[in-house]
Amino acid sequence: MSKRIHQTFICAAVLASGGCHPAGGAARDVLQRAIQAHGGEANLDKTLTGTITASFDVRFQGRSVTASVVEVFQLPRQYKRVVDARDRDKKYHMACAVTDGQGWVAEDDQPARDVPGPPTIHWHTSGALLPSLLVNGADLLRIPDIRVDSQVLAGVKASRAEEEAEYYFDQKTWLLARVRRKASIGLAILNDTNEPQDGEVVLSDYKDVAGVKYPMEITFTAGKKTSFAIHIKDVQFLDHIDDAEFAKP
Repeated sequence: MSKRIHQTFICAAVLASGGCHPAGGAARDVLQRAIQAHGGEANLDKTLTGTITASFDVRFQGRSVTASVVEVFQLPRQYKRVVDARDRDKKYHMACAVTDGQGWVAEDDQPARDVPGPPTIHWHTSGALLPSLLVNGADLLRIPDIRVDSQVLAGVKASRAEEEAEYYFDQKTWLLARVRRKASIGLAILNDTNEPQDGEVVLSDYKDVAGVKYPMEITFTAGKKTSFAIHIKDVQFLDHIDDAEFAKP
């Protein structure tokens, strides 16, 4: 066995233990590169409070659903989502929010009900939350790179008590390209459950928004039956949002 092949086998064997790192360095090095590529920590902090307007194309068991979505967020404390969807001739309205870990959800004309924990994940804020992975006690692990089409993606796994996620960064730009984690959908219009499924978010079409590289196209898959294509129409970053915006109706 040649020395180069022998070293390759050793790296593959000890990568998870931190003994050998591919391009980009250790997990913390990759995250620091990514934070700078997205605009730096100071600019990313500004993206934690604001509003987003987007459209969704949802595919579920051969069905197609379109939706308009408005999100209001003041992270990490507060988050709100309002969805208006159409499935053939059926309309569906949902609003949900979480404040300090306590959530509520209201569907169609039904009264709002309390839900345990956040009812949604922050599908569009993965880049904004990258700096928190370096300071909030997450267990960071450099995982093997993956190749997707022409992209080589550097992988980092972040584990905390409440969740575990894998982050993959384009080694040419160091922008976040994919996130893999357990996710819950739970949309009544889809007759879906709220059971966690294997989820993957793919982020692309990055644009400059207030000094930040921000993805305007996002696709999300959950399990083998549900996929979302998300087209962001408008992004606004704000200094503050009144607590009343997130209150249970």
